[in-house]
Amino acid sequence: MVKESSREGNLKKKRKSASTVDSESDVDVYKKSVEFEEKEALSRPNDADAQIYFNTCKEIRQLFAEISELKSKDEHIELVPVEEFLLEAPENLTKKFFSFDENDEMMKHELRLARLEWELQQRIHLADMCKKLEEEKKKLEADIAERKNKLDKLGPLLSTVMEATKPVQEHLGLHIDKTQAEHKLASLLPNPLYLFYANIDAFRQVNDSSMNVEIVGDQDDASQWKELQLAEPGIEDEEEQSEIEFETQEAEEIVETKKRRHRKSVQIDPLEEKKRKLLQVHPLSIEVTVTTKDGPSIKIKLSYYTKLEIVTVSSSVNIPSNIT
Repeated sequence: MVKESSREGNLKKKRKSASTVDSESDVDVYKKSVEFEEKEALSRPNDADAQIYFNTCKEIRQLFAEISELKSKDEHIELVPVEEFLLEAPENLTKKFFSFDENDEMMKHELRLARLEWELQQRIHLADMCKKLEEEKKKLEADIAERKNKLDKLGPLLSTVMEATKPVQEHLGLHIDKTQAEHKLASLLPNPLYLFYANIDAFRQVNDSSMNVEIVGDQDDASQWKELQLAEPGIEDEEEQSEIEFETQEAEEIVETKKRRHRKSVQIDPLEEKKRKLLQVHPLSIEVTVTTKDGPSIKIKLSYYTKLEIVTVSSSVNIPSNIT
């Protein structure tokens, strides 16, 4: 027993001495490395150390910037709500998130990764759909351009055909040019008169050949009236303001005599001026003439008052002299 205890004591002493030697050797290595670095630093110029320090700081800043950029890239992506993701996303992405602990940071991170994956799939799908729609749009645009080109070429061809068929039209009693001119003039009619003209002319062509429908009036004035109607609403307000100013001013007439001229001031009655403008009639009107066989004819004239927006009808009867 004494021998064994002495042996154990010797082993402990050896281990202690060995650990002491190891620690001393570690200290010596550290000390030697520090001394080496100090010698190297003394041998290097200060500018070189400053440059190394500057480059190291620059690399550190760049690394921090890259890390912050990587962290914030997905934060600007607008993801669908979690409920919608769990409802619409495939099962392989959602099956482990139906019951998860909100306090589990790792699970929350995995959920965000799954939502990002679903967002990527959706965007790829939408990009494919957008590409297909763009291709269809290009095809439709090409088709429209081709048809438009055909229509542009059709106009001159129709004009050539109409010119070539004029002898046939005259032989058959067709007045196509006259009809086109009437339709062009009808486009300048106000809406109530145009509606009446379209219906009465259609009735005449189908049922009554003894009826004559004609548009009378000044085409240039009607064109100006149409342009004013299509102009901006502010123009009408300016005209009304100018009318009010015009009502208050005086108009001077120059009256010539044999030996001298003198000015005569004439005051315009505002009420009469308002009445005149209120009773303005549209430049175009419609005349419908119905003729009986060997008998009297009746003429009906329809006019449109632009300010009052009403249609008036006047009539006249023409009785032949042989009827007593």
